[in-house]
Amino acid sequence: MGPAPAPIAMLRGRKRFHCLLKAADWQSLRSVFAKAHELAPVGGELRLSLDLDPLSML
Repeated sequence: MGPAPAPIAMLRGRKRFHCLLKAADWQSLRSVFAKAHELAPVGGELRLSLDLDPLSML
């Protein structure tokens, strides 16, 4: 679901977005994250993070 602007859309001068993924098992999500991380441009412009069981979406 998403991407959508994060509740705190700008933090320390960087735009933030959330993308919620749902799957039957966490291995599937980890493989999607690994592929996205592999395809991300090099140079520090894009940061990706993965939270497998978020307690808060802030």
